[in-house]
Amino acid sequence: MQTSFMVICQICKREFKYISPTHLKLHSMSIQEYHNKFPDSPLRSPFSIETKDKMRQIKKKWWDGDNWTEEMSQRRSEIATKINTGRILSKDSRDKISKSLLGHKQSDETRFRKHKAKIGKNTGKDCPAYQGKNTNIYRGFTNYIKHQVLKRDNYTCQELNCPNASKNLSPHHLDFNKQNNDLCNLITLCRSCHITIHWLVRKGII
Repeated sequence: MQTSFMVICQICKREFKYISPTHLKLHSMSIQEYHNKFPDSPLRSPFSIETKDKMRQIKKKWWDGDNWTEEMSQRRSEIATKINTGRILSKDSRDKISKSLLGHKQSDETRFRKHKAKIGKNTGKDCPAYQGKNTNIYRGFTNYIKHQVLKRDNYTCQELNCPNASKNLSPHHLDFNKQNNDLCNLITLCRSCHITIHWLVRKGII
């Protein structure tokens, strides 16, 4: 029996506050397909609709330009930074994010804004690879060595099950010593795997 607090899924007859796209995926249906098949069946309970309307009014009030202040914006930014600092996403989560962004093109305005925000950052002493003034951390590493390593590894990323096995390849130092350019210390990785390995090391995961 449908109440003001719950709505019934017409396929599995379970009760929910609202029928979500995630639940309908279990039935291999979209919201639109469900609505077309059951036009008289609501997707949200009256209580859920009322709650959503109240939340929308509260958000509208606080997001109003007259009420929103620079201090509130800064406070929100601090909270988001605190929540995300040290947060480590699982490989499945990273793959889902990567898949959702695949083929996504940023506008010229967004690209320019990101470029402007990076100016002056990660340079000099702020650069993660910085090891002292006028220090070349890649001393002794030449294009000849690079091509020798790529040729030895058949121009293929050596990470198992890599989807980009032959794209954007570069040698990786197994001991993370950039000046140890012995061929036994170098291995071919694609850009994605190379970045991932260094990120996992910086986070202390491996």
